[in-house]
Amino acid sequence: MPEKKKVAVVMAAVNAYLEEEAIVTAPMQRPTSTVSMWQSSGRQEIMQMSSLWQRRIVPLR
Repeated sequence: MPEKKKVAVVMAAVNAYLEEEAIVTAPMQRPTSTVSMWQSSGRQEIMQMSSLWQRRIVPLR
């Protein structure tokens, strides 16, 4: 095998390896989440009621 072909084969193998490593080590993108105002309001209400129950000052309706 001529020397040029050997160098070309080795370079192709190295490039393929580096591309594979780049794909494997690439950081994954996190899914973006939207904040629902209804969820936020509900959680706030739950935490507020929990705090009132712990202080034993829950208003009776």
